[in-house]
Amino acid sequence: MTDHRACPDCGAVPKTLDARFCEFCGTERPRPEASTAVVVGPHGDLPARFAALQRHAEQPELMQHTPDASKALTKPGCALAGMVPFAVVSGIMTVAFLNTAPGPLAIVPGAMFLFGIAMVIKQMRYMKRVNSAPLERLPSLVVGERTEVTGGEHATTTYYLTLQTEDGARRELKVDGATVGRLGQGDLGLAYLKHDLLLDFVRVDV
Repeated sequence: MTDHRACPDCGAVPKTLDARFCEFCGTERPRPEASTAVVVGPHGDLPARFAALQRHAEQPELMQHTPDASKALTKPGCALAGMVPFAVVSGIMTVAFLNTAPGPLAIVPGAMFLFGIAMVIKQMRYMKRVNSAPLERLPSLVVGERTEVTGGEHATTTYYLTLQTEDGARRELKVDGATVGRLGQGDLGLAYLKHDLLLDFVRVDV
């Protein structure tokens, strides 16, 4: 039986198996062929799946789909609506303390007022960025999800999804509980984004 390590010209087996040339006759040794095996990860053959998504019959329609942004803006809008009364009340308290007990006692409501105003401005700027941001339609894969619970007795749960695009880039986004409930890791489809908000995700079976 022929030794596959042997030189194809003189038949000698070289001492250095990774040498480019045979050390006995100088003939260039054939290089091993590169493996063409497809590496399949936990979510399948991703290049093939993304290619199938691009060829899918629903792709043109999905690229024209424009989801309603009002639902995604409900939570930021409610947060803004809660900050405005806080700023107003703390402002009234500051004025009252300055009129009745000027001095150090007015520092606390004054600090609360400044904090409230800063939060209102920050939230208004955020909503403006979201409204002015272009709508992105990105073929994406769901690769992770997590929840974050804050607060004590009246705890608030925030949901996050991690999406991966075809180039391997990943992005974690806040979503509502209903979106998390209907999607799972490995789902592939079109993600509709404005700024850092996921407006919708349409799953495509590929």
